[in-house]
Amino acid sequence: MSRIYLARQPIFDRELSVYGYELLYRNGDANHAWVEGFDGDQATSDVIVNSFIEMGLDNIVGPNKAFLNFTKNSLINHNELPSNEDKIVIEILENIEPEAHIIESVRKLRNAGHLIAMDDFIYNEKYLPLLRLAHIVKIDLMQLSQQQLIEHVDILKPMGVKLLAEKVETYKEYQLCRELGFDYFQGYFLSKPKILSSNKIAGNQVLALQLMAKVYEFNVQIEDLAEIIQKDLGLSLKLLRYINSAYFGLVSKVNSIRQATAYLGLDHMKYWTGIVVLSEMTRKPPALMALALCRAKMCELLEPSGDAQRRNYYFTLGLFSTLDAFLDMPLIEVVKALPLREDFLEALLHHSGHSGETLSQVLAYERSDWKKAEKGPCRSQQLSVAYHEAIAWADKTSEELQLLDH
Repeated sequence: MSRIYLARQPIFDRELSVYGYELLYRNGDANHAWVEGFDGDQATSDVIVNSFIEMGLDNIVGPNKAFLNFTKNSLINHNELPSNEDKIVIEILENIEPEAHIIESVRKLRNAGHLIAMDDFIYNEKYLPLLRLAHIVKIDLMQLSQQQLIEHVDILKPMGVKLLAEKVETYKEYQLCRELGFDYFQGYFLSKPKILSSNKIAGNQVLALQLMAKVYEFNVQIEDLAEIIQKDLGLSLKLLRYINSAYFGLVSKVNSIRQATAYLGLDHMKYWTGIVVLSEMTRKPPALMALALCRAKMCELLEPSGDAQRRNYYFTLGLFSTLDAFLDMPLIEVVKALPLREDFLEALLHHSGHSGETLSQVLAYERSDWKKAEKGPCRSQQLSVAYHEAIAWADKTSEELQLLDH
């Protein structure tokens, strides 16, 4: 029996808060979700079964919307669709013709409370009957010139639909779409640096990076770690607040960094310190922190030996791989400020060695690049299990960090 894999791609609103996730499918025996001879109807069914029954929709998207691709037959035969009307956005694929029975099926789904989205939409008058039923129209930036994009906005906005820009790869594209009046944005722009010629690391950020480097040194001892943390009053207070929060569920309150370090242990204290430092370093959208945590945790879970120090190394590698997006600088420039080991640098910058190859697979899975995700030391099943465990942990941890900021 083949294993089914699901990944999620975030969809942001105009404030860069997560509005929902598109759930992306992969069959365990194929490199791509949609291949020649592939049963798209079965894919839709598998996504529904896996996301709602086996994995639990709340574990995948939390309180956010779930965008699901629907084929022609899936629209007509939608009896198996669970009654989570407030959660589901039904995406009508671009190759579906607006036939009478399709329009009637979509109307029934809308009347049942589901949100309707037109996927990869290019305007044609024949789609007007479906457009009148749609709540959201998704426009692929790769398919249109800038002028065509503007023309589509001018036509669609007066119709009262929300506009979602797909394949937004850069901050420049995001800003353009925002200025044009798009409501939602989907793509990898948030996880990439907004590089400007004048960018340089601020003095406080250099200190934070150096603190992270010290914390993650391999030979640091538990007493040294407590001393390093105590020198930063703000960090110490936030760590204590975090450790005493409901997240950890301690029986008695921890009152000092030394007590916290003794309670959590060296390795746990190291990576919780790194997380808090990173969350304080810049005021990026919470979604980027959630992505960083998910990437780091997934790397940690894929470390093969189970050794605590090695797992911490993999976690750190995943976390540091997001520094370019946090600081809006090329990663090679960021690490110049850090006294990092040569093997760590090689893994981070060039994906060398087992840890670097694992990071490369994690990055590919994150982008739903299934073919590239196959190339590396980790098996597909390992990647899938680690990914879903990581997103659950990352979402919970990110939420807790946001609570501490309020």
